[in-house]
Amino acid sequence: MSRPDFEKYVKTAGDLARDSDRLGNAAGKAMKKMNLVRGALRALKNILDLVRMVMDYAKKRCTKVPGKTIALATAGVIYFICPQDAIPDCIPGVGYIDDAAIIAYVMNSIADDVEAYKKWAASPVEQVEVGA
Repeated sequence: MSRPDFEKYVKTAGDLARDSDRLGNAAGKAMKKMNLVRGALRALKNILDLVRMVMDYAKKRCTKVPGKTIALATAGVIYFICPQDAIPDCIPGVGYIDDAAIIAYVMNSIADDVEAYKKWAASPVEQVEVGA
């Protein structure tokens, strides 16, 4: 998958970020898909952090996530749930290689913000600003 191909997911993510219901729905679909294929997704363990961050943002529980961060996280989640990706998920053993590559790219791009989010999520009393 080329960078321009992934950029269409980033654009879709930007559109979804403005509609918390659709954003929450997309995150919910990702959670369902992840539960269905949990054993095959060991390499994609970071998707859970992205899904949780997107869900908390959509539900307006954690709103201090930088726009670029939420757009990339959402794009990664959308790519993960999209059945028409570069390598179809139904191909045993290799179907999630492209998903893992996209999630790795996203995580490398927003690692500091994801760590700040995880601190925020682990500390319900103390609010840690994500992206500070």
